[in-house]
Amino acid sequence: MLIIHPSDASATYSHYLREILSVEGFSDVQTCSVEQATSARIATHSIVFVVRMAVSRAFREVCERYVRNGGNLVLFHPDDAFARALGLVPTHKVLVRALLHFPTAPTGQESAPLHIPAALWQPGASTVLATMSSGTMTAPAIVRHRLGAGTVLAFAYEFAQTIARTRHGDPALTGMSSGGLDGVYRPSELFVHQLEPLRSKVPMADLMTAHFALLLEDLVPMPRVWYYPCAVHNSVLIMTSDDDWSSPAEFRQMIDAMSRYSAHCTFFLVAQSNITPGALPTWQAEGHSFSVHPSHREDIGIGLAPDVPTTEYAGMLAESIARHTRVYGTPVRTIRNHAVRWNGYVDAARALATHGVRMEFNYLPVAPFFWALCGSGRPMRFVDADGAVLDIYQQPTSWTEECLIHPEYVFSFKWTMGLAIAVTDEYIDAAASRYYSPVTINSHPVSFVGYSRPLIEAHWQAAERNHMPILSADEWLDWTIAREQVRVAWVGNDLRIGADCAVAEVTVLLPQDAAAVGRVHAVTRWGRAYQAVTVHLVAGESQVIATRG
Repeated sequence: MLIIHPSDASATYSHYLREILSVEGFSDVQTCSVEQATSARIATHSIVFVVRMAVSRAFREVCERYVRNGGNLVLFHPDDAFARALGLVPTHKVLVRALLHFPTAPTGQESAPLHIPAALWQPGASTVLATMSSGTMTAPAIVRHRLGAGTVLAFAYEFAQTIARTRHGDPALTGMSSGGLDGVYRPSELFVHQLEPLRSKVPMADLMTAHFALLLEDLVPMPRVWYYPCAVHNSVLIMTSDDDWSSPAEFRQMIDAMSRYSAHCTFFLVAQSNITPGALPTWQAEGHSFSVHPSHREDIGIGLAPDVPTTEYAGMLAESIARHTRVYGTPVRTIRNHAVRWNGYVDAARALATHGVRMEFNYLPVAPFFWALCGSGRPMRFVDADGAVLDIYQQPTSWTEECLIHPEYVFSFKWTMGLAIAVTDEYIDAAASRYYSPVTINSHPVSFVGYSRPLIEAHWQAAERNHMPILSADEWLDWTIAREQVRVAWVGNDLRIGADCAVAEVTVLLPQDAAAVGRVHAVTRWGRAYQAVTVHLVAGESQVIATRG
């Protein structure tokens, strides 16, 4: 159960925590306001989450009784009185710009920056599960404390907020072209001065949320919906292509090359594209999809116009989507803007959502960043700085060819083909074997034919080597929506799974002590053994996948 405080400004990221739980596969989560969180109401829940908020003495006592009676309480940056009541030792100090360390992380010893202040505690009798450091000072970041028959898991920082900052960048940089490039405002500008370029090699947000999920499993072994439909898949490659006025022949060459890898792609078509509506049915029948690549009029045919006012963004977007729908007759569900132009902090995402766009691909690393700009390959809904969750998924793009190997562009690293293949191979292999993160790439048909084919084919070969399906953006969106509708919960002694929509395949990771039913694989993830049950779901129906062992 997730306890929220709707009127408390310090509880801004309450609802985003639910998004994190969802992305990590925990589907059976209920929400309750702090006013309704009585002892009787929370007593039946195996884990209770309390986000950062101001709490009354009465509520502290409710939580303490819950733990002493055998409950598991997860706290995020509790105030000093709350921390002390639950056995922690406050020092009344904070650490700023700390580095979070996972000594027993699922992927080995790795670290990630905290972009928000964290409370400084003495561990007392608690077990330290992760530490943080700032300068010469090291302190507990996550602790586990036994209290009566139950357990308190306490984070010294607001976990959901640091994930939001890691994925969305620094709101203080909103509207500033701070990367020293060409004057086009992009999402990457929000990460300048927040993200060290070398740290962009590691999907830090994915590392943090995976570690969080494992800590919850340590409290209570629970079923989790796997990130991908099949148990054998540890990652997927999401293929996108920005049109940029490529010729039909260039499209055809790229599509023919993809067919040898059973790869599907979403192509984002520009205004005045060379692709006619009549070309789409054949390519759609081959598994590809088409959406829009919005651009300002000033960008068409003359390169990029650096001084386009941000006030024109909404009009540009509306015009581009309306034109695409009118000309091609295909819905705009996924999108990437030309030159990945952005607006505000998440203002652009809010504007996209008003047009029915469900997933955007604009968070793309531009110099000085290599990849994993958002510290993630996973799709999650946007959250604004005021905590409002937007109904549109942020799907980070891992890289695009021209940022790696183009010989002239100001934002290109101008790597050799050999170096680019070596470093991207390493990233794809790690995504599949260590982080279980998706990898999203972009290739323009004109670039694929002109200079980048060896690099892009190397990506497809790496995906093939790692047993990663190569999906279009729209196929990935379909899976993301379907996965979120899956519900797994114990009903008496039966573990039941169901969804409002039909799902061709979905896999659930079960703890070892559950008696699994049906199509079962033994798998190891993050060094832990699970039973993976894969099922087909009929809309509106549920089925038993395990019984209590």
